[in-house]
Amino acid sequence: MTILLSIFFLLIPTPHSKIAQAISAPSRPATSQTATAPEAVVKDFYRWYIERLNRNRDPLTQEKTTLKKYLTPEFFRKAPKLLDQTDADVFICAQDWDKDWGKHITIANLQVQGSVATMKVTLSGSSMNHKLKVKLKQLNGAWKIDKIDPLDL
Repeated sequence: MTILLSIFFLLIPTPHSKIAQAISAPSRPATSQTATAPEAVVKDFYRWYIERLNRNRDPLTQEKTTLKKYLTPEFFRKAPKLLDQTDADVFICAQDWDKDWGKHITIANLQVQGSVATMKVTLSGSSMNHKLKVKLKQLNGAWKIDKIDPLDL
């Protein structure tokens, strides 16, 4: 009986036990949107975005909830108007894309000044490469894409 009670008390989580810590630990979202590095947000965005394009899905109309996780509210509101003005995809600044762009994303010239970050992004594929300048803002601790401009022109 004493042995059974000892085993029972060993299994009860105390505030400092690994079991109690695991139970009380807050869960993190599956997306790396909680990542502190702005380049991680940009890479995750383009992996997700190109995959959507490859599946013939329009994130601007069919994936709004996920798209909002990556964009500032202002950029999200402007995106449809920018599409109408330029007749090009707002997020890749082009009309066509290479299906492999989401697998080959290179970040260069990252500059962070306070809550603003800028970087050059190269999307590389088997048939074409494309360069962009991406600006992010940090809102409530999360980096969000605020502007995207082409660099290939």
